[in-house]
Amino acid sequence: MLFRGVRKWPAVFLLLTLTFLFSVNPVIAMTDITGNEIIMEKIDSNNTDTQNYLNLLKEFQNDQINQTRLQPQSLSINPKNTLQLQNLLNIKPNSENPRVVETEPNNSISKADTIHLDDYVFGTITNYYYDLDYYKLTIPQDCTLKTIGIFDGYEKYLAICLLDKNNKILKSSSYISAAEAQYLEYKVSAGTYYLVVLQTVESNYLVGNMYGLVAYSDDISTDIPVTSISVEPSNLTFIEGDEPQNITVTLSPSNATDRYYNWYSSNGTVATIKDNKVIPGKPGTTTITLTPHDGGNCSTKIYVTVNPKGSTIPVEKITLDIEAIYFPEINLSEQIYAEVEPSNATNKSVIWSSDNTDIATVSQDGTVTAVNFGNTIIRAKSVDGNCEAICNVCVYNENEIPNMTPKSNYESGSYKNPIEVELTTDMYANIYYTLDGSDPIENGDIYEELIKINKTTTLKTYAEYDIGESNVISFEYVIQSVKVKSLSITPKTLKLPLNRAEQLEVIATYTNKTKEDVTEECSYSSTDEDVITVDEYGCVESVGKGKCKIWVEYGGKKKSIGVVVR
Repeated sequence: MLFRGVRKWPAVFLLLTLTFLFSVNPVIAMTDITGNEIIMEKIDSNNTDTQNYLNLLKEFQNDQINQTRLQPQSLSINPKNTLQLQNLLNIKPNSENPRVVETEPNNSISKADTIHLDDYVFGTITNYYYDLDYYKLTIPQDCTLKTIGIFDGYEKYLAICLLDKNNKILKSSSYISAAEAQYLEYKVSAGTYYLVVLQTVESNYLVGNMYGLVAYSDDISTDIPVTSISVEPSNLTFIEGDEPQNITVTLSPSNATDRYYNWYSSNGTVATIKDNKVIPGKPGTTTITLTPHDGGNCSTKIYVTVNPKGSTIPVEKITLDIEAIYFPEINLSEQIYAEVEPSNATNKSVIWSSDNTDIATVSQDGTVTAVNFGNTIIRAKSVDGNCEAICNVCVYNENEIPNMTPKSNYESGSYKNPIEVELTTDMYANIYYTLDGSDPIENGDIYEELIKINKTTTLKTYAEYDIGESNVISFEYVIQSVKVKSLSITPKTLKLPLNRAEQLEVIATYTNKTKEDVTEECSYSSTDEDVITVDEYGCVESVGKGKCKIWVEYGGKKKSIGVVVR
C-alpha cells in the first residue's frame, strides 16, 4: 500500500511518492505512527488546503535532503525555553503563565497570526493531517534566529519551516532526540518572516494534539527593564518587639522581565526586610532604600522608626469605606467601617459623631441612621484627636427630584475687581469645572477650593452623585480692565553652590491693588544656561559656576534677579 512504513523510508523515496501523488488522484492508504494501516480521504486536486500542504511538505523534504544535518553537540538550545514549553503545554494560561494561542484559520501568509521573539506559542493540528499554521514574525536586527518546537511526545513528526515573504522555505527544522524537540537555527537580516508548523506523517491520530514553539535569538535582548519602583506604606513606626509589617512593592511596567528588588538599610540594627516584611529591631530610625534587581535607574524609600518599649504609636490616618451616603427616605440605616493606619497604632479605636443629629445619627459602631431630610457630616476621630475622616450624608425624598445643579456665589455678569467663586450643591457631590469653555465632563478639574477669576472667563461646571449627575451649567464673568502693575520675586537674589535647586515665588500686583501668586503662570528664562537652568514652574538649578540673570515675565511685565553660582 502507498506510504506503508513511511518513517523508515529514505527521504528521496518519499519525494518520489509525493511526485506520484501530484500525478494521480487516488485514495490515500498509509501507515500511521502506531503501524496500523488506515485509509484517509481522497486527494482532491481542487482542494487548495490539501495542495498547499503537499507543496510545502515537498519543499520541506527537499530542504531536509539539501541541508547540513545538525549535531546535538553543536546546538545551543536554551534548556529553559524547552522546559517552559513543556510546563506551559500542561497548564492553563493565566497572568503568571501567559501563552499565545493560534487563531484559526491561519493557513496562509495573509491569515498568519502575529507573534514576537520569546513568545510561547501553542496550536493544534486540525483538518486531518494537512493543516498548516502560519506565524508572522518581525526581526528588528540582523541575528541568528532559533526556534524550538515540541509536540506532546510526537516531536519527530512535527516540522517547522522558516519562510520569506514570498512563501519560500529558507530553513526547516531538525528533530533532536537528545532535546526531544524540533530545532531550527538560521542567520537572518532584519525584516518580516513566517514560521509554518506542519505534520510530516499522514495520520489523523495527531489531530487535536497541542504543539508548542518559541522563537528567540541570543543576539537580541527582549528583556523589559524596570522604569519605576514604589512601596506602600513608605513610613512605618514600631515599638520595640512589635511584629513585622507587610509592605507592597510595585515595579513598573507590570510586564518587566525581572520582578525582584534589592534593599539597603542605613541602620540594619533598627530594621531590615525579609519576605516583603519590614522587621523591627532596636530603637532608632533608619531609611531602607529599594532598587530594581535589574539595575534600573530608580529607587524608593521606607522611613522606619522603632520606639522603645512602653512608647505609644499614634494614629496617622483614618480611611472610611464610604465617602457619601444617600438615603432616599428617613429611618434607613447603613454602617460605615473605619481603617486606621498604621495597623500597629497603640489605640485604634475611633469616636463617631454627627454634625447634625436632627438629620442623621451615628452609633459608636459606625451605623448611620437617617432622621430627617437634609445634609450632614459624620465624623470618625481618633481617640488622641490627631486624625479625622468624614462621610457626607444626604437624606432626600425619593418622590421629589433633588436639585443637582451646582450653584455659584457669583452670577454671570461684569465685575470691577477679581472675584473668588464658590461652587456648592444642595446634595453632597463631586463638582468638576473648567475655565477655558471646554466640556467639564471630559476635561474638568475637581472643585476643592475657591476659584480666583481675575480676567474675562467662561466657567463651566457639573456635579456627579452616586445617584446620578447634573447637567453642565455655564457662568460668564467679565472682569473690567485690570492690568498687572508690578511683579515681586522671592528671593530677590540667589547665591547657590553647584548642583543646588531653588524654587522661585512670583506675586503679581494689579492696578486695583489686589495681589495674586502667579508663579506657575509666568515665563522664565536664563541668560546663561551653562550656569543656571529654570523650568516652566520657576524651579532654578545651578549647573555650572558663574554669574547670570533669570528673567520673569507675566501680564506684560518683566523683572529679573541676579544669580551667583560658586
